[in-house]
Amino acid sequence: MEYNDYVRITRTWLRWYRRFKANIKNLEMDIAEQEKVLKNDSTLAAPIAKYGDASSGGYSELNVLERQAAHRIRMEQRLTSMMQDLTEVTRIVDKVNRAVDALDLNDQKIIQAYYMNGKSWGEISDVMHYSEKWARERGAKATREIAFIIFGMRARPNGLKFVFAE
Repeated sequence: MEYNDYVRITRTWLRWYRRFKANIKNLEMDIAEQEKVLKNDSTLAAPIAKYGDASSGGYSELNVLERQAAHRIRMEQRLTSMMQDLTEVTRIVDKVNRAVDALDLNDQKIIQAYYMNGKSWGEISDVMHYSEKWARERGAKATREIAFIIFGMRARPNGLKFVFAE
């Protein structure tokens, strides 16, 4: 990936921050519900297949057994997928939080106002008592800093990478 790709990803993550937070809450609720269903639902308990001369049992019960087992497997796979999604989204939100917290207070306010609260550059400049151009430039600089904090040296333009020689 190139430098601009990291900045683009950072901007996307910042714009989606509130959606990520809502997604975390929804995933937590869905996971809890799925775990409850898997734990308590007696219809997911597979019946015992019967063989022999008995009038009941045999082929039809084996199909029910297979269907219920397949249903339980799908539910467990869905639960695993939701848990993986939760881990990934939580990781992104944690990275964004740490990066924004590392900025100076004015840059934090600009980033939160523009990306997380959907304010325009004009509104931000009025509140911060800066020109709109300055607020926009400061926001771009802060976004680049966040990209560096999240992605490390990969997110620095080539001209700013350090080369250590002996």
